[in-house]
Amino acid sequence: MSLPPAVPPAIPDYQLLVLIGRGSYGDVWLARGITGAHRAIKVIWRSRFQDAQTYLSELSGLRHFAAISLIEAGQLALLHVGHNETEGYLYYVMEAADDASGGLIEPATYVPHTLTEALRRRGRISPAQTLAIAASLANALAGLHARGLVHRDIKPSNIIFVAGTAKLADIGTVGAITAEPTVAGTPGYAPPEGPGTTAADVFSLGKVIYEIVMGLDRRHFPRLPDGFETRPDRVLLLELNEIIVRACDPSPARRHPDGSSLLDEIRGLKAGRSVRQKRRRRQTLWTSALGLTATAVLVVANLIPYLVRERRRQPREDYHNALNRAALALELNNPARAREELLAVRPTPPAADPRGFEWYALWNDAVVRIRSARAGPVPAMVRRPALSVSRDGSRLAVIGPGPSLRLVSAGSLLPVAAVETGAEPAGFLQDDSVLAWSEAGTIHIWRNAEGLRDVARLGMGRGVRLLTLAVDGSLFAAAGADGDLEIWDALGPTLRHAIRAHPDRRITGLAVSQRGELVATVDEDGRLRTWNAVTGVRQSDVLSPAKVHALAFGPDAAHLALALESGLLELRRTPGLEMVHRVRGGESGFPALAFDPNGRRLIAGEATGGLIVYDTTDWSEVVRIPTGGTRSPIQSLSFSGNGQILAAQLADSSLTVWMLTRDTP
Repeated sequence: MSLPPAVPPAIPDYQLLVLIGRGSYGDVWLARGITGAHRAIKVIWRSRFQDAQTYLSELSGLRHFAAISLIEAGQLALLHVGHNETEGYLYYVMEAADDASGGLIEPATYVPHTLTEALRRRGRISPAQTLAIAASLANALAGLHARGLVHRDIKPSNIIFVAGTAKLADIGTVGAITAEPTVAGTPGYAPPEGPGTTAADVFSLGKVIYEIVMGLDRRHFPRLPDGFETRPDRVLLLELNEIIVRACDPSPARRHPDGSSLLDEIRGLKAGRSVRQKRRRRQTLWTSALGLTATAVLVVANLIPYLVRERRRQPREDYHNALNRAALALELNNPARAREELLAVRPTPPAADPRGFEWYALWNDAVVRIRSARAGPVPAMVRRPALSVSRDGSRLAVIGPGPSLRLVSAGSLLPVAAVETGAEPAGFLQDDSVLAWSEAGTIHIWRNAEGLRDVARLGMGRGVRLLTLAVDGSLFAAAGADGDLEIWDALGPTLRHAIRAHPDRRITGLAVSQRGELVATVDEDGRLRTWNAVTGVRQSDVLSPAKVHALAFGPDAAHLALALESGLLELRRTPGLEMVHRVRGGESGFPALAFDPNGRRLIAGEATGGLIVYDTTDWSEVVRIPTGGTRSPIQSLSFSGNGQILAAQLADSSLTVWMLTRDTP
């Protein structure tokens, strides 16, 4: 059908900027609202329908979807629906997809980040990333199905990324399970029985997962990609294939019955539970029913003993799976099983050692729990509300209980020295003196020589709100109550710069790069600025899209990570703070961030008391690490300068410490 020229209609409170999609019945526009926010608006024209009933069925679908759109975070946000009967169109306003380039939306160059566009640019998607995408989509599908709704046209072009999270789009196709279908589905994605049921939606999503992880057209299902048996990600690929095979079974009775069932299996795989092992007794029957060739079956069967022999040299995907299983075992209070999983991925020389921070953190947690069970409680937590770790990792500076500053042993958490004061520790200087501050406006330096001795007091403005020290102890920055910023050389100490950083605004976040090259500040309005610590000159000034909970420089000072109130993690390039990457984190945001000293991992503290570890090479989630029985939010994180100690302060005043190289085989 030849479509008429696209004419932007008048939409109240929105300026339609550029046409970004066309279909048989409607057009999709990138628009800007009166607040400046970019939105996607779909306009559906009455003239493109043969009858009014079919046209109005789109409106019916939107009414169905509106009931859950804004109460489930995994659904695409439907912000407004309008109907212009005089001009003959209806429209709906949605959140806009990310720009496929990964940067901020620029209308002149904007390309919506759909799954189709991602495949066009990247080819196939890795199994680990596919698993995350599949979990997001299955979660959205489960929400629809739980309310008696189905999508009916799931395909890559109808899946968009919003703030890095995959979401189901083209929501006008949503309808009740019992309703007469208004769409015939898309060939290759629609099941043999046609769309309109929960099992049919599962089939379509299964075909999407097949395409993105296998790099093959949906019509090639169930063929496996050539050379898969030598791929480093083959184990997770085969596990995902088990899920795909069931989801895409020609018989609805043998599929996952709905999105919730599919989501459970995906979550199980993310937690490290093998789908293949669960079904191994039925493998031959399932592969025969799905029409896999005898050659593929033979390859898979012969591959199993090979993978077992190669267990200790599995690549990164297997390493991550073992970490997930260990973390799950600790959540279930089974430290012995966690230790077994971690031992299984120790390298055998001369193989490269894949272990990072997260392996040692989980190992230490398992060892502490095992020893505690055998010999009574082992000090792993102490109730104190603030912390900093010494550069050599031997001591922690903590505040409390009460108005006291204490040094404690990182190994035993027993006191080494203490002094009565209301000052809060900010870090250790190069001579191991403790830098501390009080809100009254005094900066203290306490020297640890036969007890803590106050050797210097520095005054600042109308009070100190935040104090942060460079990891190498060379420089520190202090934020005042009136928006002032002071940058000090630690040697002396000597004031280097006094800056009106955020006049008449409260500074809520402060970060100093590892070697003191840059300082970052953010105020209560979300204004984010960076400063050259040598010259005192402002280098960037941007407005954050949401309140910043935490910020941290990468070790090379080339990047700044932000944890936003919206739950996003952002990576920005310094000095200009251009957007590099976004990651969807927790729904309530992360109160604390820290890079490990070599910059390969970003550690994010959760509001539920656990840690999420991200690989900074591709921003994939490596593992989630529990912090014991507590569910209190993590308030701050601190590494020692040598990277051998990580300490976490929780909102309930407890302190958790991981020895990352001790007691490890």
